[in-house]
Amino acid sequence: MQRYPGSIPGVQRAFSKVLFARLKWARFMDEATREKFFAAQTKNVKELEKAWVQLKRTINQLIYRNDEASLSVHTKLLALSYSAYAESLFVKPRG
Repeated sequence: MQRYPGSIPGVQRAFSKVLFARLKWARFMDEATREKFFAAQTKNVKELEKAWVQLKRTINQLIYRNDEASLSVHTKLLALSYSAYAESLFVKPRG
């Protein structure tokens, strides 16, 4: 396995296993199921993009008002929504 500068040993192997499992799983879905799954994941991505914009807007207002307690909570919510967004993009089958 070729290592690239800054790569973490074992990560490429683990990623390959996940990718293979994903492709193996998608192979057993019929076309109608794939289309429903794609539509649901596309809706998730769009909703998470809306949530991202709203949370950033709220965080900027909290910074302006100097509300540290709410800022901490909303920053954590933004990180959680980013994680869900990244997962939705990874799981969404390519059309």
